[in-house]
Amino acid sequence: MTDFSLTSRLEREDANILDSQGTRRSLAYIPPEGTGRVNRGVDYRADFYSLGVVFYELFVGYLPFRSTDPLDMIHQHITKTAKSPHEVNPAIPEAISKVIMKLMSKNAEDRYQSAEALQADLLFIQDRYLNNTSLDGFILGHTDNTSRFLIPEKLYGRETGLAQLFDAFENVKIHGGAALVTISGETGVGKSRLVHELQRPVVEARGRFASGTFDEYRHEIPFYAMIQVLQDLVGQLVSESETTVDKYRKKILSTIGADISVLLEVIPEIAMLLGPELPSAETNVSMGSMEREGRFKALIAKFLMMFGPRGRPLVLFLVL
Repeated sequence: MTDFSLTSRLEREDANILDSQGTRRSLAYIPPEGTGRVNRGVDYRADFYSLGVVFYELFVGYLPFRSTDPLDMIHQHITKTAKSPHEVNPAIPEAISKVIMKLMSKNAEDRYQSAEALQADLLFIQDRYLNNTSLDGFILGHTDNTSRFLIPEKLYGRETGLAQLFDAFENVKIHGGAALVTISGETGVGKSRLVHELQRPVVEARGRFASGTFDEYRHEIPFYAMIQVLQDLVGQLVSESETTVDKYRKKILSTIGADISVLLEVIPEIAMLLGPELPSAETNVSMGSMEREGRFKALIAKFLMMFGPRGRPLVLFLVL
């Protein structure tokens, strides 16, 4: 039993993008919603997914998803379906295999909804096995009638808006270039929820999703939303493999060079990415306000251009 540091008393919570150290060791067992990249909240059913991975490893002898790259591991948990245990090893009963695969369903609604139902299925299978009785007609989760009131997180009535977002995303992914989609509506109607539905296809395409807000209480900070976007991207980078970090470190230094000191003044998180190759203090040349603004705009554009190659779009969500 591990990761009690990640436990919560909340009935439901939203997961953030994974940090670099605290949860990396748990990536082999983390549910899709626990990655913070699929626009779904985390509740008790996340534990069923992790338990399914443990069972899979126990019966098959190895993990269903394996990678040394954290981002690739996350991608597999969200988009890949593991090979059924009984297909890997025919000696594993198919009924047990089905229980494991149900536990590892990508959507929480498709997993067991209660531990009692899981226990009932396992006891039923055990009883039939000990009595050498056929499991024909066995219905998975036949006692799964939870008393908890859980509202499905699927969006309803937003098919048109989702289709427009997905079409724009697919067009950029296939043909390159850029696309602008604007969404309007009253506060609380679900605009953000709608946009965050793009997170799953972004992960499937190995792209990136970053967001920023034009906060009315931070209007005195120029480019506040874009600063948040860059902070988001840097945070994602430092949580990935050292190979990826090194690649972007070299790309930043070759593309922006000593001018990175301008960004460092407002986005100190970049220092975590550059490490010992951080430009020295003498490269921080003082500038006038107009020159600083023009240089900052150009550097933001240069920084963003390092992301989103064709086929792997960069999605920026800016909230006004």
